[in-house]
Amino acid sequence: MGYCTISDDNKNLMTYKHIKKLCSDNNLYDTDELNEVLYLHMKGFHNIDGLSTFKNLKCLFLNNNCLKKNENLNDLVNLKA
Repeated sequence: MGYCTISDDNKNLMTYKHIKKLCSDNNLYDTDELNEVLYLHMKGFHNIDGLSTFKNLKCLFLNNNCLKKNENLNDLVNLKA
């Protein structure tokens, strides 16, 4: 299967549940508001979603995904460019 092909099991759809699993895998905080960094790169994501509770994010790694537009980031007012 190609890197930017949508999988049958929806693994490349960014959801809150998927983000929480990645937080656990990366030994990040279980409480969303405590995380200042999320590592969501190289997952083949086609969308940006499920991030609204991560209010204190300063750094969001989204490189090497299949994103066509930046969306659903308005609630993340602490992100740095």
